[in-house]
Amino acid sequence: MKSNLALMTALCILSIAACSDDTTTPPKADAAPQKKDAAQVDSTVPKVDATATDTTIAADVTSKKDSTSGGCKKVATWPGIKPVGKYVSVGTVTYVESRQADVSPFTMLRLEDFHFKPDTHPKTVNATAALKTIDCPLCAYVAEGCTSDFASCKKVFFVQAGTITVTQADKKDPGGTMKATVANLKLVEWDEINDKAVAGGGCWEVGAGSFNVNW
Repeated sequence: MKSNLALMTALCILSIAACSDDTTTPPKADAAPQKKDAAQVDSTVPKVDATATDTTIAADVTSKKDSTSGGCKKVATWPGIKPVGKYVSVGTVTYVESRQADVSPFTMLRLEDFHFKPDTHPKTVNATAALKTIDCPLCAYVAEGCTSDFASCKKVFFVQAGTITVTQADKKDPGGTMKATVANLKLVEWDEINDKAVAGGGCWEVGAGSFNVNW
């Protein structure tokens, strides 16, 4: 009986030892975190091209540039706002003029008919670059920066191409009338003192215009 008890005690001791051997120590946590590969990127996030430009903004800026830059200011048909006319006995000239817009300062188109002999109508001049203000039988001007009459204008452009036709230019005041048309005018910035074009100056192009003015 004692031998059986001893045997059982021995088996129990061996069993406890086996149980303690099966117990494993949990692995230690890695104290140094794993480094992320610097070359790895999230392929779902698009890259920003640093050289890209916003073409919409660029196009908008371009559209706001002055369309007349580097060329003539163009009017297809002169609007003829606030037309006036007069005969001036000193110089024997009949003139008409009208504004581009009812603002101040304004831009005007002015025609002058000098009554050189023979003074018959209709009278037509086909302007060329040889035309001068001192001897033009029919003269055409565009003047900018005007506040009242022609003498108040800041800048003057004189005709160098196109056609001026006057069908009536009365030599009386009051009670006179002037009728005229223009076509395909080109007027260049003019030095009135020296009667010549301003080097590198601006220009105007007027496709058509008409006057029928009484005073």
